[in-house]
Amino acid sequence: MTINKSNGDPATLKKQQANNGTGAANNGNCQNQFTEWEKYAYTSVMCFTMITYGICNSTFFPAFVDLKYALNTSLNMIALISTFMCFGYIMGSLIGFLYKYINRQLTLIILLIIMGLTVIFIPYSEHLWQLYMYFVLIGMCAGTWNSTNNVWLIEMWQKQSGPIMQLSQFTYGIGTILGPLIDRSYLLGEIHHLNGDGGGSGGHFGGHGGGGGGTTSIDSDLGFNVTSMNVFNKTGAVYDDSEERKRLLKTPFLISGCLHLIGPCLMLIMFLVKKYRYVPIKAKEIEDKSKLKLFDREGAPKLLIIIITCIFLAFYSISEVIYLEFGATYFQYIPIRLSASKAAEIFSAMSLSYTIGRGINIFVAFKVKLHIIIAYHFLIIIAAIITLLTVQHSLIQLWIGSLMLSFGFSPIFPAVFAFIGQHLEITNRIGTVLIFAHACLNIIVPFILGTYLEKYPFVFPVGIIMNVSVGIVMYFFILYVIRQTKLKYKDLSEYKCSPQFIATATNGTDIPLRECV
Repeated sequence: MTINKSNGDPATLKKQQANNGTGAANNGNCQNQFTEWEKYAYTSVMCFTMITYGICNSTFFPAFVDLKYALNTSLNMIALISTFMCFGYIMGSLIGFLYKYINRQLTLIILLIIMGLTVIFIPYSEHLWQLYMYFVLIGMCAGTWNSTNNVWLIEMWQKQSGPIMQLSQFTYGIGTILGPLIDRSYLLGEIHHLNGDGGGSGGHFGGHGGGGGGTTSIDSDLGFNVTSMNVFNKTGAVYDDSEERKRLLKTPFLISGCLHLIGPCLMLIMFLVKKYRYVPIKAKEIEDKSKLKLFDREGAPKLLIIIITCIFLAFYSISEVIYLEFGATYFQYIPIRLSASKAAEIFSAMSLSYTIGRGINIFVAFKVKLHIIIAYHFLIIIAAIITLLTVQHSLIQLWIGSLMLSFGFSPIFPAVFAFIGQHLEITNRIGTVLIFAHACLNIIVPFILGTYLEKYPFVFPVGIIMNVSVGIVMYFFILYVIRQTKLKYKDLSEYKCSPQFIATATNGTDIPLRECV
C-alpha cells in the first residue's frame, strides 16, 4: 500500500474520497476501495460488454446493401455511415474530459443503454438523415466506451493489464464473428438480375416470388448512382421490397440491441450494490518516489511521450481501418479478380485470424514483454505486405498474405495501450487524448479509398505501407525516449531492470536498450 502524507488522518482521507466522488480516477498510486472479487466481477462484465459491442458493430456492415434498398438510395450514400460513425466516435472519446465533474460509471451505463436502444431503432429509419443521426449517436457511445473501458482496465490491473487488454480485445473479436451469423438469415442482399431476368436471386423476396432487379438513375445534383426500389418479378410487375427488407432487418438489429443492453444492466446492478471507487493520491503526496511510474517522476518528458504515442496511434489505426473496411473490396480489383463471394470468404477468415491472434496473445503476454510482442508483430505485418504486393494470380499466396496481415495487426493496439500504461499513469484525460488520436484521422479514409480504390487499387497496399511505416518510426521513438528517461533515475526496480543497468545508469554510461524496457 502506498504511503501518503495524511498519515492515516481521517479528515484528509475523507477529503480525498470526496474529491473522487465523480468516479474519476487518476490511476496507479492510490488506495483502491474494491476487493479482488469486485475487480474480477467488473472485468467480467466489461468483457461481456465487449462481446455485445462487437456483435453490434459487425451487424451494421453486412446490412449495407439491404439498407441501400430499404431507403431507396445508393451504396455511396450508405457508405457515409462509416464517416458519421467515426465523427460521433471522435466526439464520444472527448467525454472523458468531463469525468472530473460527472460520475464515470453512471455516465457509461447511460450511454451504453442509449447505444443498445439506438441499434434497435436503425431499421425503422425512413430517411437517410435519420440513419446518419443514429450512427453519430452510436459512434459517440462507442467512443466513450472504448476510452473509458481501456482506462478502467489499466486502472484496475496496473502492471498485469497486458493480458487483460488482450482478453478484452479478444472478446470483441468473438462478437464480430457472431454478428454476421445473426444477420445472415435476414439479409436479401444485392439484386443481380434486372427486369425479371430470373436466375440467382430467386427466393430473396419471401412471398413475392422470383428474382428481380433495380433500375439505376443518376442524381444530377449529387452525382451519385442511385438504385431505385422498382424491382421487377418474373411476370414483369413492379413492386417495392423496401418494407420487406426493413421488416427482416428489425429482427437481427433487435437481437443485437437487446444483447447489448445486458452489459449496462449488469453494470447498473454493480453500481447500486457496490459502486466502483478508486481514491487517487497525487504524485507530490507520495513519500516513496520509487512507487511512481517512469513518466510521472519529476523531470520526465511526460508530454513528449504522450505526443509520440498519439502520433503512433493516429497513423497506425489508419492501416487497420484500410485493411478491415476495404480488404474485401480490394481483392475484387487486383489482377486475380476475386468474386465478391470469394473475397468475403477470405475476409471472414481474416477476421477469424485477427481474433485468434488476440486470443493467443492473452497467454503470450504473461511470458513475453509487451514491447517484444509489438516488435515481432510489426515484422509479421511487413512480411504480409510484401506477400500481398507480389500477388498476381496465386490464390494461395493471397490467402497466406491476408491471414498473416490480420494476425500481425491483432495485438498491437491493446499492447501499445498497456505498454504505455506501464510507464505512465493513464488517467481519464490521458486515455481520452489517446483514444481521440486513435480515431481522429480515420474520418478521411472512406473519402480517399472510396474515391480511388476501384480505379487505382494500389492505393490499398500503399496506404497501409505508408501508415505502418510512420507507426514503426514512432514506436522506435517511444522506445528511445523510455530508454533515455530511465537513464536519469537510480531506483528502477519498478521496471525490473537488471543490476547492471542500474549500476551503469548511476555512472551515466550508455547501455544497450535490451537491458531495460
